[in-house]
Amino acid sequence: MRRLALLILLFGCNDPVHLGRVGSYEQVLTNDMDLLFMVDDSSSMTTVQQNLGMNFPVFINVLQQLPGGLPNIHIAITTSSMGAGAFTSSVPGCMAPDDGSFIDQIRSATDPACQTSRLNPGEHYFIASQDGSTNNFSGDLATAFACLAQVGANGCGFEHPLAAVERALGPDAPPENAGFLRDYAFLGIVLITDEDDCSAPPDSQLFDPSQNTNADPLGPLASFRCTEFGILCNGQSPPRMAAGPLSNCVSNDARARADPMHSLVPIQHFIDTYRQLKSSPERIRISAIAAPTDPFSIVVDQQTGFAALTHSCSSSNGTFGDPPVRIKQLVDSFGANGGITSICQNSYSDAISLIASGLAGMARRQCLGAPLANASDPAQPITLTNGQPVDPAQIQCSVKLVEGVGTPAQRETSDVPACGNGTGLCWRVFGDDGCPTAHTRVALCAAGNCSDGVALPSGQAALIRCSALLPP
Repeated sequence: MRRLALLILLFGCNDPVHLGRVGSYEQVLTNDMDLLFMVDDSSSMTTVQQNLGMNFPVFINVLQQLPGGLPNIHIAITTSSMGAGAFTSSVPGCMAPDDGSFIDQIRSATDPACQTSRLNPGEHYFIASQDGSTNNFSGDLATAFACLAQVGANGCGFEHPLAAVERALGPDAPPENAGFLRDYAFLGIVLITDEDDCSAPPDSQLFDPSQNTNADPLGPLASFRCTEFGILCNGQSPPRMAAGPLSNCVSNDARARADPMHSLVPIQHFIDTYRQLKSSPERIRISAIAAPTDPFSIVVDQQTGFAALTHSCSSSNGTFGDPPVRIKQLVDSFGANGGITSICQNSYSDAISLIASGLAGMARRQCLGAPLANASDPAQPITLTNGQPVDPAQIQCSVKLVEGVGTPAQRETSDVPACGNGTGLCWRVFGDDGCPTAHTRVALCAAGNCSDGVALPSGQAALIRCSALLPP
């Protein structure tokens, strides 16, 4: 698998492919998914968490519509609590951060069903499949998720959702997170928060509680500190006075480079880091349930005299949200594999359905990460129009079914033929403008039907090997 990871890594979705030598290219074809939900656990999030849990069955139902039903999935939950920099031990609400650990114990849910639908002892994230052979929980998956997703509203008010995801999935992840991230699987990251990201370095001085007035260099100890020192609007830091609506608001990455101890981690750092979580970035999808970024306005509290962002949305059930400038920048950087929906909805049914449909669509479109070599002239790539199938004789490819993919027990079991006149499982390559690297995708087809993506026996994947144009 290490060799496979290297091959796929060579062809990131936004990186130009420099055509050079002809070589062998391999790619795993699977619907398997690793799904991380980052749930804000600061105050005001109780209704949001309940709304998420109530509508999670919609999410599972969409994935069950994939060919072969529910894929082999890993589902984990973490929170936005990463402390308050150098002052973690002294800022109220920030003294016991989760630091990217997966949530495996019920915190605030009171539904009696949580006693029968829950993770098995010693497990830290959900493992589930259509046939249930890998399930590591009791009862109903959607109910068990809903119980854990109610992570409470007592977490740090300086939310670090992007840093929490990096910690949860990165090389310094907590030991109990081990095994969640599978190199060959698709990765879905879902951010649920009613404020923008305030991720700062672990030794940051930004949250100094001794500064708490408008006259202090850092201003009052409140969320607006993240806005003032982390955002630029029209090239200027937002002022500590009523203003707006302001426009052209972006992450203040320049300040982060000049004074990292009094600013937020550059958003470009998270963009680059997230892209490296999978061997091929086009197998990553970033979604957010958050507020709109506009209007971006500042008000002054008449009692305290402190500045604060105006909520950019609100709903009748009491949910509100502030402009998530940094989060939207991150989501937008993933192009078609990024999406954001409003947190200010009385029901998240549509939002959850949209997120799940995006993940399912990514699984249905198995983009190839290298231009396939033309069998008659190997130095030239195959060129196809959108939707055009390739004649198998024009390329040199083979597909085999694989059991135990990604494990020491991985083994190839049987050949899958190219689609022709047969009635069983077969493969076909199509031109696809939605695939950014090679503009081609491969489909595994049941009885010649290639309209709905990969159709595999439960617990199996496939491995395609092709002659392709690799970097020089």
